[in-house]
Amino acid sequence: MYLAKVVQCNFGYNNKNNNNNNNNNNNNNNNNNNNNNNNNNNNNNNNNNNNNNNNNNNNNNNNNNNNNNNNNNNNNNNNNNKNKNNNNNNNNNNNNNNNNNNNNNNNNNNNNNNNNNNNNNNNNNNNM
Repeated sequence: MYLAKVVQCNFGYNNKNNNNNNNNNNNNNNNNNNNNNNNNNNNNNNNNNNNNNNNNNNNNNNNNNNNNNNNNNNNNNNNNNKNKNNNNNNNNNNNNNNNNNNNNNNNNNNNNNNNNNNNNNNNNNNNM
């Protein structure tokens, strides 16, 4: 009878220990799973942050490129306008010069005509 009670007690004690061990193992597994999940979440967050940073950098680069292009276009337009103005000024100057030349030629012609007339008059007077 005593031996049976001892065996029964030991069997109950072993069962209790086994249950505790199983619970501990389950808890450890749960903790490990939780840790793994946390690590995965952290990795995902880091990846997302990196992607966001890359996107921001790309956007900034694109904006800078656009600004540079706009500045270049503005400079080109300004230069084109200056060239047009210069060409217009040159054309105006050329026209003025041509007009002056024409006036001078006309004046010269008039002077020559007057001289010829004077000479003719003188000749006529002499012949009389």
